[in-house]
Amino acid sequence: MSLNNQILPLASNNRKKATDLIAQANDLLSQAKAKNLDTATCEKLIDEANELLREAKLRKASPITANYYALKAAEKLKQAIECLKAVLG
Repeated sequence: MSLNNQILPLASNNRKKATDLIAQANDLLSQAKAKNLDTATCEKLIDEANELLREAKLRKASPITANYYALKAAEKLKQAIECLKAVLG
Protein backbone atom coordinates (compact mmCIF):
# COMPACT_ATOMS: atom_id res chain seq x y z
CA MET A 1 0.00 0.00 0.00
CA SER A 2 1.45 3.35 -1.02
CA LEU A 3 2.00 6.15 1.45
CA ASN A 4 -0.61 8.28 -0.34
CA ASN A 5 -3.19 5.52 0.10
CA GLN A 6 -2.29 5.23 3.76
CA ILE A 7 -2.60 9.00 4.32
CA LEU A 8 -5.84 9.40 2.37
CA PRO A 9 -8.20 8.48 5.27
CA LEU A 10 -6.20 10.68 7.65
CA ALA A 11 -6.36 13.65 5.29
CA SER A 12 -10.09 13.16 4.82
CA ASN A 13 -10.63 12.95 8.58
CA ASN A 14 -8.59 16.10 9.20
CA ARG A 15 -10.56 18.00 6.52
CA LYS A 16 -13.77 16.92 8.28
CA LYS A 17 -12.41 18.07 11.66
CA ALA A 18 -11.49 21.46 10.18
CA THR A 19 -14.96 21.75 8.63
CA ASP A 20 -16.52 21.01 12.02
CA LEU A 21 -14.31 23.68 13.61
CA ILE A 22 -15.47 26.19 10.99
CA ALA A 23 -19.06 25.59 12.10
CA GLN A 24 -18.08 26.14 15.73
CA ALA A 25 -16.13 29.30 14.89
CA ASN A 26 -18.99 30.67 12.79
CA ASP A 27 -21.44 30.06 15.64
CA LEU A 28 -19.22 31.98 18.08
CA LEU A 29 -18.69 34.70 15.48
CA SER A 30 -22.46 35.12 15.11
CA GLN A 31 -22.81 35.42 18.88
CA ALA A 32 -20.08 38.06 19.05
CA LYS A 33 -21.51 40.04 16.15
CA ALA A 34 -24.96 39.94 17.74
CA LYS A 35 -23.40 41.71 20.71
CA ASN A 36 -21.64 44.21 18.42
CA LEU A 37 -18.21 43.08 19.64
CA ASP A 38 -14.99 43.71 17.71
CA THR A 39 -14.22 40.47 15.89
CA ALA A 40 -11.78 41.70 13.24
CA THR A 41 -8.78 39.76 14.56
CA CYS A 42 -10.81 36.59 14.94
CA GLU A 43 -12.35 36.96 11.50
CA LYS A 44 -8.89 37.24 9.96
CA LEU A 45 -7.98 33.88 11.50
CA ILE A 46 -11.19 32.34 10.15
CA ASP A 47 -10.49 33.75 6.68
CA GLU A 48 -6.96 32.32 6.76
CA ALA A 49 -8.33 28.95 7.87
CA ASN A 50 -10.91 28.95 5.08
CA GLU A 51 -8.14 29.56 2.55
CA LEU A 52 -6.07 26.71 3.99
CA LEU A 53 -9.07 24.40 3.93
CA ARG A 54 -9.77 25.38 0.33
CA GLU A 55 -6.18 24.41 -0.50
CA ALA A 56 -6.66 21.08 1.29
CA LYS A 57 -9.73 20.34 -0.83
CA LEU A 58 -7.97 21.37 -4.04
CA ARG A 59 -5.09 19.02 -3.28
CA LYS A 60 -7.10 15.85 -2.69
CA ALA A 61 -5.00 14.09 -5.33
CA SER A 62 -2.00 14.54 -3.03
CA PRO A 63 -3.19 13.32 0.39
CA ILE A 64 0.02 14.25 2.19
CA THR A 65 -0.24 17.86 1.03
CA ALA A 66 -4.00 17.93 1.61
CA ASN A 67 -3.46 16.66 5.15
CA TYR A 68 -0.87 19.37 5.81
CA TYR A 69 -3.30 22.11 4.74
CA ALA A 70 -6.17 20.56 6.72
CA LEU A 71 -4.02 20.45 9.87
CA LYS A 72 -2.96 24.07 9.38
CA ALA A 73 -6.60 25.08 8.86
CA ALA A 74 -7.62 23.31 12.07
CA GLU A 75 -4.80 25.05 13.93
CA LYS A 76 -5.97 28.49 12.72
CA LEU A 77 -9.57 27.64 13.59
CA LYS A 78 -8.63 26.64 17.12
CA GLN A 79 -6.90 30.02 17.44
CA ALA A 80 -10.01 31.74 16.06
CA ILE A 81 -12.25 29.90 18.51
CA GLU A 82 -10.04 30.92 21.43
CA CYS A 83 -10.03 34.47 20.09
CA LEU A 84 -13.83 34.53 19.90
CA LYS A 85 -14.22 33.03 23.36
CA ALA A 86 -11.96 35.78 24.70
CA VAL A 87 -13.98 38.44 22.88
CA LEU A 88 -17.21 37.03 24.25
CA GLY A 89 -15.72 36.98 27.74
